[in-house]
Amino acid sequence: MTALAPLMLEDYRKVIVDRRGKEELFTYDHIMECMNKVTPLDIKQTIQVDEDLEIRAYYAGHVLGAAMNYARVGESTILYKGITI
Repeated sequence: MTALAPLMLEDYRKVIVDRRGKEELFTYDHIMECMNKVTPLDIKQTIQVDEDLEIRAYYAGHVLGAAMNYARVGESTILYKGITI
């Protein structure tokens, strides 16, 4: 899915700037720089960012491609439901 993200962001950028005449907030180079910082996460894979931060993705099931993202920071947890790419 990470292969689609730069294409979708570039398309969004073109629509906003070229078709709607809005101010360019980011360039293609910004998109590629951002993608170099992305760490893909498989469903049910846990990533331990540091000793206090853990992230895990789960299928949301209500929309094709939707995921829920669980994060634990110290003793606090949150479950974010949204669509990931």
